[in-house]
Amino acid sequence: MPSGTTLNAYGNKLWGVGPEDAKSLIGARSAEQLRELGLTVQGAQRWQDFYANVFVNNPRNTAAAARVELMDDALRTLGGQ
Repeated sequence: MPSGTTLNAYGNKLWGVGPEDAKSLIGARSAEQLRELGLTVQGAQRWQDFYANVFVNNPRNTAAAARVELMDDALRTLGGQ
């Protein structure tokens, strides 16, 4: 997360609000756009791991599931997978 940014503001830029926003962003950004948001391969992996754990503990959390998918896409786009 870029310094000087709140988690809420960063999350809104990175995955939006709710599962629909996250799903709509899959495949929509280039590696350059992701890097401009401050996302790295390591950051995408950490967010993917975090939201995968959230989803395992609460399978009804559809936003977490969508964010896992979005971070998987970000990893592929950034060359991490």
